[in-house]
Amino acid sequence: MSTTKQSQTTDNITVLKKEMTKSVTGKSYIHYEIGNDPEGVMHIRVITNTGGGYFSKEWVSFTAIYKELDRHGKKPLTSFLLSPLFEGKSVNTPAFLLAAMRNEGLFVTHPEKVRCYAKADPAEFIKGIQALAGKPVIKTKQEPKAKAKTAKAA
Repeated sequence: MSTTKQSQTTDNITVLKKEMTKSVTGKSYIHYEIGNDPEGVMHIRVITNTGGGYFSKEWVSFTAIYKELDRHGKKPLTSFLLSPLFEGKSVNTPAFLLAAMRNEGLFVTHPEKVRCYAKADPAEFIKGIQALAGKPVIKTKQEPKAKAKTAKAA
């Protein structure tokens, strides 16, 4: 079976946006980047995970992502459907990628299926990324600070 993976090296991608979101399970935070290659193709990659799970840091084009998702029609989506993009890599990566894309408004919770998603209209996302082209990298959210533990009086 052939894969639709189309990753690029970091040197070929201009990072347009750095962002952070909760993982699909909500137990950790995922940090990711979105960028363009020299031909203007948009890519995404996960760069860190506060939960300690292994993942792939490779860039994946949105073209490859949507090609893989389109193979499944209008069925409810899970991160499992993104697995062919990372064949032989960590099983966490597809779920982390889904969390990032959900944060960007590219996926919404499926109205009828628990723990499933549906593709959203990417027009606003594309418009926003195009507006960033040629501008410096932005970071739009900060990870919440952990509450300080207080010692109990004995």
